Amino acid sequence: MENAPEVPPTPPADPRHLRFALLVAAYESLAESYQKAGFKCSRATAYVNGHRLSRKPDVAQYIATMRHLEYEERRHAYKESCRACDALVAANREAGFQAMLGRTSR
Repeated sequence: MENAPEVPPTPPADPRHLRFALLVAAYESLAESYQKAGFKCSRATAYVNGHRLSRKPDVAQYIATMRHLEYEERRHAYKESCRACDALVAANREAGFQAMLGRTSR
């Protein structure tokens, strides 16, 4: 899937379902996400209904896709930071070798 083109996920049609999916994708709890999405109910009911809503195919697919995109974005950022660190280490290593040889790079 790494070489697959980035296709934006199709969001759920219901705005409350979309808000719920975005909150769950951001790792909010199901009950909190359900209530923050605008559903008025007790916490116990929100937990049950949040679980039920998270299993709807369009909502579940959207959550999974958004989490995958976030994962890929973080993975890319991590790789870039590793490259920057490797370049810095290599530059410092070279400067150290030059210093050991009594040379300076100016």
